[in-house]
Amino acid sequence: MDNKLKTVDAETLLSTPMSKTMFIVDGLISQGVNVISGASKIGKSWLMLWLGLQVAQGNSIWGLPTLQCDVLYLSLEDTQCRIKDRLYNLTDSAPDNLYFAVTSGLIGGGLEEQITDFLTEHPATKLVIIDTLQKVRDSKGSAGKAGMYGNDYDDISSIKRIADGFNIAILLVHHLRKLQDSDDPFNDVSGSTGIIGAADTNFILRRKRSGNAATLLVSGRDVEYQELTLQFNDLVWELVERKNSEDIHKAELPKFLFRVVDFMECRTEWHPLPMFEATPENCEAFRRWLDSQWAELPEALPTQTAAELVGHSPQRIHEWIREETLTGIKLGAIQYCAKAEFIGFMASPQRLAHPRTEKYKELIREFKYIQRRERENEQRRCKRRMKRGENFD
Repeated sequence: MDNKLKTVDAETLLSTPMSKTMFIVDGLISQGVNVISGASKIGKSWLMLWLGLQVAQGNSIWGLPTLQCDVLYLSLEDTQCRIKDRLYNLTDSAPDNLYFAVTSGLIGGGLEEQITDFLTEHPATKLVIIDTLQKVRDSKGSAGKAGMYGNDYDDISSIKRIADGFNIAILLVHHLRKLQDSDDPFNDVSGSTGIIGAADTNFILRRKRSGNAATLLVSGRDVEYQELTLQFNDLVWELVERKNSEDIHKAELPKFLFRVVDFMECRTEWHPLPMFEATPENCEAFRRWLDSQWAELPEALPTQTAAELVGHSPQRIHEWIREETLTGIKLGAIQYCAKAEFIGFMASPQRLAHPRTEKYKELIREFKYIQRRERENEQRRCKRRMKRGENFD
């Protein structure tokens, strides 16, 4: 027995022609196993019957084109009489390529052979609906399967082998558990995560018992995440709104951000706002403040010290000296600059308007804070003097 891995290199894989993923409903139901889960008695079977009719007749579903084909519907919770009544409510001309069965074997107990035989006899079949999944599972479990997860995963994988082997879509109708997860609705699927893990696409239908509105959540390997708002009118689920991931993310953003974007798109030129209004008065006030802050430093500042004061490198200070922006003198191996000249340069309008380093910005923020405190204190003093009736002349 040849038990070697069958591998393919990336270059060969990229150069090998392959057909694209087949969609029964464009962008919604793809080839493979699709699981739609919802609470009992909320209209899942009505949705499945209408969907089977639309595909068999080649009609669009919620504005999405369909691949017209034969459809097999295993309606295992209904009778032929009930199906007939529902068909009368949905259509005047039932197609002859929509087939029904109300009984079947179980997974691992004849179901796979039954579906395979039908597909062989009806090769135009591209959609199989099984309503419900629980009806084709062995409630006693199967020997040799490791726990609930392994059981669930193996059952879905068995169905998936048929879907992949015949290149069809199989739609499984399933239930939600009673205790729901508010963070991830896909965790509400009855059973273990083996079901949603083995499926190619998962649908969650959520509806309040008291209303006709519902939300259909879609997540899959070949489809993008979607949220469809539906309305149950005249026994048909009608589309109200469709949102993809981008629409959902936009809805989560504060509305004012979109107004900011619109404003920015109208601007042809951008000029950064200065951190500090570099008026002559403010520059002089900042110069005096720096002079008081650095009063204990020597009048001849080593360039290393000057650089550390404002967060620049010593090389930058040396450049200013070479450019004759600052006056420098070298004694031995140490370069110096005049402190008063350095303070005047750092308090100049061109430096204050657009500070470069975080250290220099911290100095400006500290100065502005002190200025604000002084103004507030002065205002309080004025108010006290006004209360005492003092003359301000």
